Amino acid sequence: MSAKGDVKYRVLSEKCLNDFCNVRLEVSVKVDPRDKVKDQNANRRTIAVGNFTGPKGATITNKVKDLLVQDRKFKVLNDKSDPALQYLVTGKVVTANTHKRVVDNSRTVELTGEEIKDVKTYYNSKVVIEFKILDVMHNQIKWSATIPTTSSRNNLSLLVDLAAKKVFNQLKDNIYPLVVLVGDNGSIVLNSGGETVKTGEYYDVFTLGEKFVDPITKESLGRDETKVATVKVTKVLSKLSYVKVVKGESSAVKTNSIARKSSYRPATKKTSSIKSKPKAAPVEEKSVGIIL
Repeated sequence: MSAKGDVKYRVLSEKCLNDFCNVRLEVSVKVDPRDKVKDQNANRRTIAVGNFTGPKGATITNKVKDLLVQDRKFKVLNDKSDPALQYLVTGKVVTANTHKRVVDNSRTVELTGEEIKDVKTYYNSKVVIEFKILDVMHNQIKWSATIPTTSSRNNLSLLVDLAAKKVFNQLKDNIYPLVVLVGDNGSIVLNSGGETVKTGEYYDVFTLGEKFVDPITKESLGRDETKVATVKVTKVLSKLSYVKVVKGESSAVKTNSIARKSSYRPATKKTSSIKSKPKAAPVEEKSVGIIL
């Protein structure tokens, strides 16, 4: 038996026969909480974020790092040369700007000389990011993508936030897809919370089937997936999120299924366009008195 920490014990019973002894012990092990944290980190995959180049690159870099730390699934390293590093995220911001266009259709009425001011301002904001995930241990590009985010408003800072979230979601889906857990009482949760999952979001749930392997490279290509339900996030905690099934059967959702962002939106209820006829005013009934 081996243990790490301050160990105390007492003998409950001892029974020896020839060269063999059977001993029952009550053991108390005091473990440094910091060692527990280290053990938890040992099971997390290590990742580092390189400096994104281009306009708003530093902002994107910091936001992606923050999302990774808040998600608590990765051990985020600052040292990109650390021998324990497994994944490195690099990228560049191709575009991050807002174009403003002013259209002046002001005019003067010839007959009256009245000046009519008609000036409209149009905005076009756009953020485009190219990034890739490098599997350091195998020196392979695990994923690469170009992510555009656009808006017709003067809201570049919001687009930068959205673009960073898209980068985070894609890299997490490729390394750590969200996993569904089903409790004994029927509760359904996702193994992520904090700032990475929002109340009201929808996710599609997939059960995993056969594993596919590339016959040439012998590399895993992933597993067969079957969509069984769509869920809505109802409550978010620091490490997990509660969901409820809004489409499909709850019984089809099993522990260790995976969840991905869904485009599902509930159907809006149509309001009747037929106006109800106004009710007629009640007729006042008059009573006739009898004069004696």
